[in-house]
Amino acid sequence: MEIHTDFPANAANYKKGRRGIKYIVVHYTANNGDTARGNAVYFAKNTVGTSAHFFVDENGVYKSVPEKDTAWHCGGKIVSDRGHTFFGKCTNSCSIGVELCSRKNKSGYYFVNRTMKNAAVLIAELMKRYGVPIENVIRHFDVTGKTAPHRLLKMRYGNGLKTCLKKVKK
Repeated sequence: MEIHTDFPANAANYKKGRRGIKYIVVHYTANNGDTARGNAVYFAKNTVGTSAHFFVDENGVYKSVPEKDTAWHCGGKIVSDRGHTFFGKCTNSCSIGVELCSRKNKSGYYFVNRTMKNAAVLIAELMKRYGVPIENVIRHFDVTGKTAPHRLLKMRYGNGLKTCLKKVKK
């Protein structure tokens, strides 16, 4: 899989260095029709104090923050009384953040099938590279209780993505 690296994140949006990678945290952008490239450009040109390692859409993948560095993507506090099973275990410094570009209709946010497929291929590669078990591929919701990724919340433990991952790994 080709990973575009044309637009590295502004250095003010992440921290140099990290601990070992134990988790992959899946997020969604909560936009309607945004692109991986557009998000990479935004985080390259702006100081926003947040970031993700990768942005994924139906056309491909953009790396924003180097994997050797710590993206600020999974927060430091619990934001609801649900989820947050991995709070205190999964932190920015021991995880990789993957943002899925979303769409929205009257039923809510959703992902184009090709976005899910591209995410599954990327995440399977990251799992292999860093020895991350499928149980440690989690949603932002599982860390802080934040309703993200919205569509995957309806699928217990992100099973929709995990089903894609299992197919890719075969």
